[in-house]
Amino acid sequence: MSEGATSARPWAGASFHPVVGGGVLFDAVQGRLYALNPAAGLTWLCIRDGLSRHQSTLALAKAFEVDRTIAAEWMRISMDRFQDLGLLETTASAKAAPALLTRGTSPKSSTPAARRGPCAEYRLFDQILRVWAPPGPLAAVESLLAVLRSDPVHRKEDGCLEIAIDIVAHGDRWGIMIGRQLKTTCEMASIVAELEQLLVQTVVPTIPHLLTLHAAALQRYGRTWLLAGLSGAGKTTLSLALARAGWSFGSDEIVLLGRDRDLRALPLPPCIKADSFPLIESWFPELRSAPQHKRYGHIVKYLPFRSTPISGVPGCVVFLRFHPRGPNKIQPVDHFGALERLLAQCVFVPPGFQHGDVERLLQWHREQSYFDLSFRDWEAAVDILTCLDAASRR
Repeated sequence: MSEGATSARPWAGASFHPVVGGGVLFDAVQGRLYALNPAAGLTWLCIRDGLSRHQSTLALAKAFEVDRTIAAEWMRISMDRFQDLGLLETTASAKAAPALLTRGTSPKSSTPAARRGPCAEYRLFDQILRVWAPPGPLAAVESLLAVLRSDPVHRKEDGCLEIAIDIVAHGDRWGIMIGRQLKTTCEMASIVAELEQLLVQTVVPTIPHLLTLHAAALQRYGRTWLLAGLSGAGKTTLSLALARAGWSFGSDEIVLLGRDRDLRALPLPPCIKADSFPLIESWFPELRSAPQHKRYGHIVKYLPFRSTPISGVPGCVVFLRFHPRGPNKIQPVDHFGALERLLAQCVFVPPGFQHGDVERLLQWHREQSYFDLSFRDWEAAVDILTCLDAASRR
């Protein structure tokens, strides 16, 4: 924002929710949540209350006991960020509806194809997946969904919805259709990865919940543990190491935080990258016979490992950092810093999320304990978390 700019007005669809250490801003149009540090939070409140740029600078300088030039720079940084995010009325007209768990290709055709080959049924959350495919593709699908095999006798009694999936020849490639609409085409080796993504995009938005988190989920003696971090942080391998040590495995990648602060783990099998094959095969020999697939540039296998339902009792969130030459250590994370990192691992905010739901999220957040775990050795990491779990129950 230039030095001569007049005071801006925040977009009416955004709401601010104070927390210890800052605040959370919810943008209802984009379906996004932002953690604001104290300076950014106060800047937002100043523009919300109609203060001029000069008045806002004075408020920042007084609140944080800093020179006006420093306060002016803090305000400029915050205002520029708000504008870049489309949170001010001057840019509100450019807003568009949020994409739902976007990654991959968009629909190419809606022409239905004749169903050929056998059909298999699976249950994912409250959805019945009916998959028609020739024997080759269906065998590949089994490596992903075999742990979700459904009992057709009970599905109507349970009130489950059905999703029809067809995998059909499409030139020299394979097409994946959902509800008779072609969603994507791919080579044979990528069918499972593309189907996995489409299932998440199709099923997760139908489940009532607050947030979809990119995290592994486990339980020990009824206490829930979320392992959060970017791809490569060690979520999958550490979650399997913990499962091998007797922890209950929920998911290695996605967890849904419910409106009642319950947690539901996405019950798909762990996805193992090629560089981890030898280690995981030494723990779970059944991985040796699992077929290989291509997944976003990696060669992977899916370990046929069944998910255990997890509860929503207050637990721990651990931010992981695996480094082969780093230390093995764990330390607590302050709640606001943890909130910033947790929101960075939010991959989806459902369309039904409302401003009042921010308070539900913050209530769940206040009940959690947060830690940062740096590790180079899987067994050491298991020992650290097991000891921490025992200490938390004393």
